[in-house]
Amino acid sequence: MPASERLTVLPAQIDDREHMNIRHYFDAAAKVILDTCEFLGLDGHYRDEHGADVFTAEHHIRYFSELRLDDSYSTRIRIDAASDKALCMTAYLVDETQNRLACTLESTLVNVDLATRRAKPFTAEVAQQIDATLRTHDLLPWKLQGYGRLTSVS
Repeated sequence: MPASERLTVLPAQIDDREHMNIRHYFDAAAKVILDTCEFLGLDGHYRDEHGADVFTAEHHIRYFSELRLDDSYSTRIRIDAASDKALCMTAYLVDETQNRLACTLESTLVNVDLATRRAKPFTAEVAQQIDATLRTHDLLPWKLQGYGRLTSVS
């Protein structure tokens, strides 16, 4: 699974327990999710052109190991599942210093019509990009068990 970004734990990110504070794990994971949405075409142009945007329906964060001052880590992403109105992604923070998984953030995003505030299908172009990326990601070796099974979203 290719790295999206490589980062280093900075002094300002350390809390009084001498590891990276949870908000920085979340921020790094949320950024790779946002970057992936933009790659899929879910960006400002999509919002302006189609009157829709993705809303987060659910987040689930897991911590597997701590990141400490000056540790190097990378962010990675995988689309786990998609329906016509929603997609599930997992962001991975990998501790490159210790060669282990530090954290995952599983997110379910729903495409929402901004006028009605109701879920609506992705445009054909975005749906094609999601499907193509999902097919590529299905070949990746990492997948969390028990997550990312969408049947429908109303």
